[in-house]
Amino acid sequence: MRKDLTKKTFQAALFGIIVVFLMGVVFLYFSTENCFRIMQGRSVFEELLPEEIDDQIVDITLKENFGMFMEEYSKNTKTNIEISEAFYYIIWTGNDDAEDYRYMAIKVPASYEDEMDQMTDNTYNYIESEPIELSGAIEKMSEEDYQYFKEYFIESGFTEEEFEQATIPYYISVGTLTDGAFMAYVLFGAGVLCTVLGIWLFVSALRGGYVKKAYKDIVASGYSESVAESDYESGEKFKRWVTVGRIFTYYVDKSSHARAILNRDIVWAYMMRTTHRTNGIKTATTYAVYLYTINNKKKPIIINMKNEQESDNMLAYINEKLPWVMVAYDDEVCGLYYKDYETFLQQKYYALRPEQDFAV
Repeated sequence: MRKDLTKKTFQAALFGIIVVFLMGVVFLYFSTENCFRIMQGRSVFEELLPEEIDDQIVDITLKENFGMFMEEYSKNTKTNIEISEAFYYIIWTGNDDAEDYRYMAIKVPASYEDEMDQMTDNTYNYIESEPIELSGAIEKMSEEDYQYFKEYFIESGFTEEEFEQATIPYYISVGTLTDGAFMAYVLFGAGVLCTVLGIWLFVSALRGGYVKKAYKDIVASGYSESVAESDYESGEKFKRWVTVGRIFTYYVDKSSHARAILNRDIVWAYMMRTTHRTNGIKTATTYAVYLYTINNKKKPIIINMKNEQESDNMLAYINEKLPWVMVAYDDEVCGLYYKDYETFLQQKYYALRPEQDFAV
């Protein structure tokens, strides 16, 4: 019994375990590098030589820029309204005394547009601008962004060779890993947690950790493990991890744990068919057997079944072997259960329930 339930609970839990583990891997993939970049601290952008510029987090005191070459925006598909989110401007590396410098870019939120455009005008008119203190992470341009960057220079009169010599394909993304540093650490922590949890759940499922609740149910009902194991082995098996014995019904719940419910406590059983739709189109139909017990009138035990036939087979078996269980669902039965519970129990449960527990 333990070996069989361990196998079934492992099968039931495996998909969820894989999802948890992969979530951890994804979180770590997208956060580990950023966390290390944050822990390295910030550099002063003006002090970096062109060949040193890579993926640092920097502080920059911006005094000049040479114009906007690209806009980033979002579009409302319902209204077709475009909203500017960020602008890319040309800047150069180094400080006023730098002998070796290159042109690159800086990406700023749309709220900086007026200040940056005024700075562009001032730069070309040799007017000193009020410095703007910014910080962000240096990123490498995508191929598409690099093409826009290149077109700006070519249209300004640069040759291909001059462009290659005068530029580097990087930009400062203002706010990246500075405003969102805390979130990077949160993602990293969540990644570690999910990865470790996924491994722990996998090992636990393999070692029978998901079977413990069933054995607790058995002991709480006053039966020994040996009696339950004999009952399980002689019980009727149904697809999707259900076994109906003489004493207990054994099943795997929604959290992939094995459970055991005392048969003499079951008062009502029926099948629930659920149709799933996406945008009004039927995508799937699932089936479950609902069991109500004498100890919990309002909350059913839901056992997911493989298909309609298996649900019908299980209910037919219950109807034959557990005659005190009401196996039906119609307006009359439903009305009695919720409006006149005592009369409902008198129909079958009180009359046919065994006076004493079964023994094996």
